[in-house]
Amino acid sequence: MFIVADGGSTKTDIALVGGNGVIVRSLLPGINPVHQGEEEIYDILLRSPIKRRLSTGNSRPSAVNFYGAGCSGGNIAVMRGVIARAYDIDERRIAVDSDIVGACLALYGTSRGVACILGTGSNSCLCDGGTVISNVPPLGYILGDEGSGASMGRMFLNALYKGRLSDATCGAFLSWSGLKYEDVINKVYRQPGANRFLASLSPFIADNMGSDDALWAIVRDNFRMFFRNNIARYEGEREVRAVGGIAWCYREALAGVAAEEGYIVSRILRTTLDGLIEFLQ
Repeated sequence: MFIVADGGSTKTDIALVGGNGVIVRSLLPGINPVHQGEEEIYDILLRSPIKRRLSTGNSRPSAVNFYGAGCSGGNIAVMRGVIARAYDIDERRIAVDSDIVGACLALYGTSRGVACILGTGSNSCLCDGGTVISNVPPLGYILGDEGSGASMGRMFLNALYKGRLSDATCGAFLSWSGLKYEDVINKVYRQPGANRFLASLSPFIADNMGSDDALWAIVRDNFRMFFRNNIARYEGEREVRAVGGIAWCYREALAGVAAEEGYIVSRILRTTLDGLIEFLQ
């Protein structure tokens, strides 16, 4: 049995896999060593259904493969140490790498191509053999993250409060969210997790974009900026593959904008973990 996980700031998708397929799969709270201490991460792993399953059978995983946000540089050693403690496994059997490397393996295996993550945040790279060759810095939700849920939410709120949306859409959003202007400002500027709050507006946009052309335009413009500011930097590459909740939810719009910009989206996965399980089995 081995464990494979895709860790993000919002949630961690993790599975225990055996010879006959997935034994246990669950969603844990987000794990990001940039923003969380070792003990907090340890506690999340310790309380997981996978840990309970291993404890019940008095067994250990043969290997752990963890790909996640913030897993680079010195944080790789931190994560390996925490995982070793939580799952009682030798650190030599633990592989930790960034979420973008996980996306590369999930989307391309060991082949060459442009891999994209479009979720709460966004990222992209040109990869080959599971190695990142080139990466355009995503810069986070304040300076970049084009194509992401956070970017889409930011664009939506800008249009909402600057009068570019219909009265019907404004009223529908107020009923849906229950948020006043002061609440939004507080969540964006005074509370932690502003990127997650902005991305949480995506379901409203998805549910209403069919009846409001302005919302449709926000979605398309968000993806258009992603291709022009990021993918265009990988010169000569015209095929892309993408993973993430935003890529999956808006897959028709993503493919349409890609075609308009001269690209082909050949594969879209809802989660990185789906592709990783397929690759590692």
